[in-house]
Amino acid sequence: MGLNPLTHQVDIVTHYSSSIRLLFVLSTIVHIATIRTKCFEQKCIIFDFKSQVDAFVFQYIPKHLVFLIMENMLLEHLDQTVMQTLLSFVTHVDVRNSPALKWIDVPNTTLNLTVLYTSVQRIDVVANSSVDYLMVTKCNLEKIPRTIQNAQRMRILEMGSCKIDGLDMASLCANRELIIPILTNNKIRHVVNTATQHYPIYDSLVALSLQANMLKTVNIELFNVFVQMNSLFLHRSRIKSVAGRLVHDALQQLRLENNKLTGLDMCHWHVLAIVLVTFMDNPMKTVP
Repeated sequence: MGLNPLTHQVDIVTHYSSSIRLLFVLSTIVHIATIRTKCFEQKCIIFDFKSQVDAFVFQYIPKHLVFLIMENMLLEHLDQTVMQTLLSFVTHVDVRNSPALKWIDVPNTTLNLTVLYTSVQRIDVVANSSVDYLMVTKCNLEKIPRTIQNAQRMRILEMGSCKIDGLDMASLCANRELIIPILTNNKIRHVVNTATQHYPIYDSLVALSLQANMLKTVNIELFNVFVQMNSLFLHRSRIKSVAGRLVHDALQQLRLENNKLTGLDMCHWHVLAIVLVTFMDNPMKTVP
């Protein structure tokens, strides 16, 4: 007796649907197996994060942990849709050892963000970002991102060992609470300030580090406007000349060692609070 064609068709569909469900379950198991987590003390580490789907692991982070480390991220673009799914108690995010990562969105939820050893060449800071500390080192950035001005609450900015080739202090003028920009071990060849008016950063900045760059000449007068600055680090660069008159009531230390200075005219400087000025390892024949 032959099978009813309709029954046979239903059996085929049922078998096909069961196979699809089985494949989906197996696919999900494999997907989950590719991402690993490890939590201890105050930190949680996520390994091999590769898509937005992986954000489901955030819900398993214990509430007492505030530090999240993302190791070997396989995404090329870490966008804000991923970052915004983080739970509010996570206040420190550390993305490291992720050569695939080229582009990062800084959302308005992350308070402290560190990016180490990546291929990042683009950073977009969303409007009204609440990031407090931003550190990006060992990357492919060639310029300080224009959107950095959206992080108006940021106090510390560190971008080092990247490909940044110039610094316009005006690019930081919107960061009214910035106290320490650390731009070391880059390829900065010139420092200027194209700002045409007074900005709050002139009163907030307390230190500036430009050590280990490719500067050859420095106009020291550029730093007179930062009236609260107590430390200026220009050492281990290639500076051959320092021009201009330094007039500053708060500056306490100026480091110029390990450069190529043959002389320095300080006769007209006005730096009453100065405690330390370093000149060692320069080809100077006389003390300034």
